[in-house]
Amino acid sequence: MERGAFDAQAATATALALGWYAIGLPGHALIEIIDRVFYAERDTATPVRVAAGAVLLNVVGSLILMRTELSFGGLALASSVAALVEAAVLAAILHRRLGWLPPGALVGFGWRVGLAAVTMGVAAMLLQGVIGLHLDSQGVVGPGPWMGHLILVATVAPLAGLAYVGLSLALGVDDAKRAAQLLWRRP
Repeated sequence: MERGAFDAQAATATALALGWYAIGLPGHALIEIIDRVFYAERDTATPVRVAAGAVLLNVVGSLILMRTELSFGGLALASSVAALVEAAVLAAILHRRLGWLPPGALVGFGWRVGLAAVTMGVAAMLLQGVIGLHLDSQGVVGPGPWMGHLILVATVAPLAGLAYVGLSLALGVDDAKRAAQLLWRRP
């Protein structure tokens, strides 16, 4: 949705950058968890050293990628790659020291969750298109009426979320099973 000086070109550019940043979300999430394991082991130096290496990788990657067709999207991609590399290095160090999470377990988990997330995204896009067209034909969605947008989000988000949970359960994601059990357990 565009407002004022934020036109269609700005919205497209923002979506492009967010798409490249989204690639790094698993890395950022893992770093938040893995750093705490190091801190619990009273090792604050290792995460700082690895983070410094990731910053260097981000700067070099940014300088290279922003000069390609990716332009500002290259900055976002460099940030994502740096986060993923930082998380992988920290996980490898923890695995070597503590036998923590073998890399194969992370890869297996990652592809299942990734597939469920992509499915959720596709479902959200398709639902937004179908429901948005219906609401627009009824005159509910347009540049002004916020109620139509609220209805659209309130409909699409839960349905896309159900697609994610359903596929996660079908693919055997243990966390999805535990969450479903917690939701359906009677007090």
